[in-house]
Formats: sequence, structure tokens, C-alpha cells
Amino acid sequence: MRTRLLTIIAFFVSLSPILFAQQSQNTTLIGRWPNGPCYAGFVVGNTAYIGNGGAVEILDVSNPASPVSLGQAITPSVVSDIFVSGSQAYVADGEAGLRII
Repeated sequence: MRTRLLTIIAFFVSLSPILFAQQSQNTTLIGRWPNGPCYAGFVVGNTAYIGNGGAVEILDVSNPASPVSLGQAITPSVVSDIFVSGSQAYVADGEAGLRII
């Protein structure tokens, strides 16, 4: 009896990712930034910081349908992660290591 119960529970747990994945198909694209690849991103309020290949692009996303570039910082390698705290962005810059912008 106990084995059967554990089997049933395991079955439903294994189905949960499928059920959640189907729910995510009901999404709508609001806007996009088509300029270059995006390997990392971090949003604070209405400002998005994206790893745009070899640069950190800073975007105003107050109107998500039409993001506006506020500027960029060129990096020597490909940006793989970004974290923003206060007025600094901590950028994992591939072979170039950590950059603080």
C-alpha cells in the first residue's frame, strides 16, 4: 500500500513541470530590444541592464512596448551575468573577470 502511494505521488510530481509549461504558453509579447544578443539581464524599477554581447546596455523600460537606450558600457569580453546594487552594476565579463560599473 505504501509503495503504491509513493508511486502515485511520484507520478504527479513528475507531471508538474509539464502542467506549468503549458500554462506559460498563454503569454503575450509586449516589447523587445532587437539590437544584438542578450546573455544576461537585471531590472531595477524602470531600468533594465542587459548583457548585450560585449557591452552592458542600459534601457529605460517604463514603456515596455518601446524600450529606450540610456547608454552602454563596452566590456572586453562577453557579459554572462549582471547584478545591480545602488549605483553600481557588477558584471561577470567572461575571461575578463568581474567588472564594477
